[in-house]
Amino acid sequence: MIKFSKIFLLVLFISYKVNAQSEQNRWVVGAGFGVAKLLSANPTLSVEQFNFQAPKINATRYFFYGLSLDASVEISSSYLTVDGGVRYDFGTSNNNFVPFLVLGSSFVKVPDTSALTLNVGGGGTFWLSNRFGLNGQVTYKNSSSKSLSLRSHNYFSLGVIYSIEPRSFVTRLWDRNN
Repeated sequence: MIKFSKIFLLVLFISYKVNAQSEQNRWVVGAGFGVAKLLSANPTLSVEQFNFQAPKINATRYFFYGLSLDASVEISSSYLTVDGGVRYDFGTSNNNFVPFLVLGSSFVKVPDTSALTLNVGGGGTFWLSNRFGLNGQVTYKNSSSKSLSLRSHNYFSLGVIYSIEPRSFVTRLWDRNN
């Protein structure tokens, strides 16, 4: 756990320094909730099949060519996850609806065990204005843990996000002057 904490702080420090050298601030922060659907074949485990987490806190930093770095933390009484990943938005980051793919990793802790997972998923953001949007994501967390209480599982999240700087994006049909 201590080694993971040091790596997380190093990545956070490097991403902060990269942002400080950028001319445009492209940070987005958000809050929401998530649901982990554990894929356990053993119903006698102490871990529930569906685990609801609130709040989910995340921050995303857009870099270039549709690539962003995303980090989030979700907490509940029986499930904790700290996630990091790279998003690819197909070059649509200025659109009103921005679909994306995610590849990353998580530190997941459930009662009696913890593990690192390899994550793959997708989602989308629907921008309601130049500052606020709705974000949804589905992630498959592949665990190599031998523990019965933490197997590979699906994770679903939904939240509201806020752009630190106003975004410029394609004008919606109802916003155009005809």
